[in-house]
Amino acid sequence: MKRITKAAIATGGAAVLLLGGAGTLAYWTANGSGQVGALMSGDMSVTSTCSDTWAYTDASFAPLTPAESVEQGIVPGDYVQTTCTVTITGQGDHLKVQALVDATALTAAANGKVTGLTATTGTPTLTTANGATLGTDNQTIDMSTATDAVTLTVPLNITYPYGTVPTDGETAPDAQVTVVALDQAVTITATQVDPNA
Repeated sequence: MKRITKAAIATGGAAVLLLGGAGTLAYWTANGSGQVGALMSGDMSVTSTCSDTWAYTDASFAPLTPAESVEQGIVPGDYVQTTCTVTITGQGDHLKVQALVDATALTAAANGKVTGLTATTGTPTLTTANGATLGTDNQTIDMSTATDAVTLTVPLNITYPYGTVPTDGETAPDAQVTVVALDQAVTITATQVDPNA
């Protein structure tokens, strides 16, 4: 009798061990959630103006000191200069802006007598820094530290070439005391620079 009881107990114990080894034990899980914070983007805007006054420069377009203003009128062979200003307002942790003034399409129209005027842009200068810095390429403005709008001044240069007498023998009198209308084709663009470039 004692032997049978011991065998039964031993058999029962083995059954329990086999049941546990079959992977039937439970485990607990719990889920939670968290609200992701909102992201806010920065902003950028630009305004631009060009001066209606001109001053003489030398052939290299270095401004004269002091600049001699155009009073009586330019003549063939003159180099004159005015300025365009680009005011940029923006905010952003890594905001850098490249300001470009394109005057390549600027032409003159004066009865066909004043011809050959060419327009180029000079080296920009940052006139109102407010914490911003001008890049080594003299075009890129770092706005990330700016506390207010920044203003970039860009020289606009016009060459009135010294030419030859027209083939018809005239000395181009219509080009004298003539208002030279410059086509309004100065394009000023501010573009954000890739912060990962």
